Amino acid sequence: MKKSTFAIAVLSIISAGLLFTSMASNKLTSVKGQINYYGNAPVETPAFKTDDGKIYLMEIDKASKLTLDEVLSHQGSHLELTGEIEPEESELAFPISQDGTIVISSYKITK
Repeated sequence: MKKSTFAIAVLSIISAGLLFTSMASNKLTSVKGQINYYGNAPVETPAFKTDDGKIYLMEIDKASKLTLDEVLSHQGSHLELTGEIEPEESELAFPISQDGTIVISSYKITK
C-alpha cells in the first residue's frame, strides 16, 4: 500500500512538472533594424526601429552581461537583437514605444 501511494505521488509530481514546463514557452524573438533617438536633447530616448517599421524601447535582460551603453555604442550599424518583447502596458506611456519594449538578452551586428 505504501509503495503504490509513493508511486502515485511521484507520478503526480512528474506530471505537474511536465505540465508547468510545457506552459512556460520560450518567448525569445529576434528583430533586425537600427537604433534611433527620439525627442530633443537633453531628454532623448533611444529606441530600436525594426526593418518592418516597428519601434521598441530597449531594456537589458537582468540575467545578461550586456549593458545598454554597449548596445547603444552600435548606433548606425544594422543590428539583430534577441530578447523578449513586452507589449505596451499603458496608453499613457512614452509615445515612441507604440510596439512595446524589447528586453535584450543578446545582439549581433548584421551588416
